[in-house]
Amino acid sequence: MARPPLLSELVRFCHPAKILAGTRLPGGLDEAAIAALYGSDAWRDLAAAMDAAAARAAAALPAPPREPVLALGDSITDDLGSWAEILRHAGAAVVNGGLSGDTTAGARVRLTRLLEARPRWAVVLLGTNDARRHGGPMLVSHDETRRNLAAIDARLRRCCDRVVWVTPPPVADPVRLEPDLLWRLDDVAAKAELVRDLDRHAVDLWPGWRPEYLMADGLHPSAAGQAFIARSVARASRPRSA
Repeated sequence: MARPPLLSELVRFCHPAKILAGTRLPGGLDEAAIAALYGSDAWRDLAAAMDAAAARAAAALPAPPREPVLALGDSITDDLGSWAEILRHAGAAVVNGGLSGDTTAGARVRLTRLLEARPRWAVVLLGTNDARRHGGPMLVSHDETRRNLAAIDARLRRCCDRVVWVTPPPVADPVRLEPDLLWRLDDVAAKAELVRDLDRHAVDLWPGWRPEYLMADGLHPSAAGQAFIARSVARASRPRSA
């Protein structure tokens, strides 16, 4: 049997207000309602600690561009201590469009609403969940990933001054979180190659990636890994010579 998620994992990766907003249901969630959903008032302290860690990591970054930026991704971006949150603490006007568990197909569906924020540029880190296996083939085939990446890229370039693509980072080999839930390193590597094929200027996380950049689950970036991603994205946000 799979173990139940820890409260810290839920607070880090699962955000009820964002999930509710994605349904377009009216209204919102106050702190009491969020505490009830998490089953504990301790979520506030956990969230504050994760936010403080992102702020500390931001201190080492150069000042990023001030234009509104859309960070589009999955749990690697949705993480309360993610690269997107680090950039926000560094001064970027970030709209965190990460959603835990999302694929390129899901992000493609959500994009119209996310663009209502009118970002001037976008940073996209997707593909890890396309490689997810539930006892069989990958959740999203390579051909479908390629089509989704191209569609997302075309839409963003119509609306944004600049689009920065980031390869999904390496994972442990294999990652098995449940008996029928599996990621393989070669699958994720193939998704990263599709991002490189899409954009020759993509931020490639693979050459500098280290084992300590992964959490104990072998899938999600650690605090050090998120800081590495943030530094890599910050470098890519500098003006590029022709």
